[in-house]
Amino acid sequence: MSWKTDENGAIVVTDGNPVWIYESGSETGKEAPVEFGKTLATIQNITKESISRKEKINELKVITGKLEAAGIEDLDKFIADAREALETVQNLTDQQAAQAGEMEKMKQSIADSYLRQIDALKESARKADAEWQAKLAAKQQSIADLIIRGAFETSDFLRDKTVMLPDMAYAYFGQQFKVEERDGRLVGYAVDRNGDRIMSLKNPGQYADPQEAIEIIVGDHPQKDRLLRMESSGSGLKAPLGTSSDTASSLLNQYKEAKARGDAGSMIALKSKMAEQGVSLPL
Repeated sequence: MSWKTDENGAIVVTDGNPVWIYESGSETGKEAPVEFGKTLATIQNITKESISRKEKINELKVITGKLEAAGIEDLDKFIADAREALETVQNLTDQQAAQAGEMEKMKQSIADSYLRQIDALKESARKADAEWQAKLAAKQQSIADLIIRGAFETSDFLRDKTVMLPDMAYAYFGQQFKVEERDGRLVGYAVDRNGDRIMSLKNPGQYADPQEAIEIIVGDHPQKDRLLRMESSGSGLKAPLGTSSDTASSLLNQYKEAKARGDAGSMIALKSKMAEQGVSLPL
């Protein structure tokens, strides 16, 4: 007679009683004596522990199998080497991080240095450009002064029909003259007391050149009688040259000529000039 066991070797229990197998092959589950029950419980516990140990042993066999496959014979040495390797890697990581930080600082320092140099070059270029512009403006002003002064110094009108010396006329009227670039060259022009460009009386519709502008400005001056030279003729003095009557006559003649040509632009410019001098338009 023997106990019935399962596939794990544990005794099969029914209603708290172990199952007995007789030699004839029949089974029965009868209550065993108390001592037997205690023994049975101990055997069952031992059996369970044995099963648990077997499972752990199998797990360890799997692990040791992997270690053997990897060629690891001394596990303790392998673990010690692994820990040392991890510490080395950690130290390298920290060192690389520190080096990376230093590298970033170096890059920023170099960038800042170049930026300062660029700013210095920009400031130097700005100052050089300002100085060049100032010199250029001074040269252009000198050229303008020469052009305008030259118009006064070569004026036949000032020399023949006024009592003014060229230098005196330039000092008095020079501020009304300007210079501009036209068709690639510098040319002079003049403005009246209102700041408007003086129109030509000789060439209607065009601006007066400096020589003609000098004559027009002097003729329009309130004290032109003192500026113009008086000419004598037999019985007395003639009217001063360039008087308003002469200007009015010239304007009227030019207006008639412009009207005959159908030159509307010149007619408008002459009308404006005649209005300024109080000259009545022809019917």
